[in-house]
Amino acid sequence: MNNVRLVFLLGLPALLQLAGCTATKYEPQYLDSPTPNFAVTPICARVDGQLMHLDLEGHKECMALVRASDWLTRTPLLVREGEYYAVTVGAGQFWFDATERIESSKGSPGHGIKNVALDWKRCKNSDWFALIAATVSADDDKNTEEFQAQDVGVENVMHIKHAGQLAMYPNDAHGLSIVPGMFYKNNHGQIWVHVQRLAGVPAQPQLQACTR
Repeated sequence: MNNVRLVFLLGLPALLQLAGCTATKYEPQYLDSPTPNFAVTPICARVDGQLMHLDLEGHKECMALVRASDWLTRTPLLVREGEYYAVTVGAGQFWFDATERIESSKGSPGHGIKNVALDWKRCKNSDWFALIAATVSADDDKNTEEFQAQDVGVENVMHIKHAGQLAMYPNDAHGLSIVPGMFYKNNHGQIWVHVQRLAGVPAQPQLQACTR
């Protein structure tokens, strides 16, 4: 790698933050996303310290909190191979890339200098800050390998291919291996995501698997 390219790559985080700042004059309020009515749908939570597993009778749905600054938000949900889940973001759920306010159910096509880093998007075939749902090893924080991942804004029905823990994150850039999560450090906000266990096989879900 020549020196010019190295300088550009190291300076790219600052440039992207500047791009976010100049994209809009909106002054972000980092708690824009409304809190759900937990009397209607309970919050996803561990049971006696163990991961929660949604069933088809009593506890079949819950609300999961996902933070924009987390490389990977592990929900307290255990999912098993062959199961189907609907992962849905309601209206009015916003998070922030620097100061750019983005509706999490839609994502952002990007703009200007930000799109110089298109090849760095974790899910290349999805918009910036689209909500990505994935399965990872259960209760193994050091292992962030994803067994599967999809853009739930395009297809919210998730067919579990590998048992594990349900995780989510905004589709931001992965950055340099020597500085993991570097592009997530200027993210702000949080969203609430509705997760529901589905009975049977939905009518031909269109899988939107991530392209790496």
